[in-house]
Amino acid sequence: MKPDFFEGTNSNYSFWIDMNEPSVFEVPGMTLPPNGLHYTSNGKAYQHKDVHNMYGALQQKTVFEGMLIRDQFK
Repeated sequence: MKPDFFEGTNSNYSFWIDMNEPSVFEVPGMTLPPNGLHYTSNGKAYQHKDVHNMYGALQQKTVFEGMLIRDQFK
């Protein structure tokens, strides 16, 4: 997010983060069903309901940190 990569950007520019989780409209809960599992590198499985918000939260954190770094190069 450095200004030299995004030419013309500055602290007045922002990012739209949308659809950062799966939406499945044909099932109760409108997200992945209970058999939609996520596996860690050591093979441990988690149901989607246990990690549903993790991707979106980490995506927002990463974009925010990138914007802070970008603003250091003004």
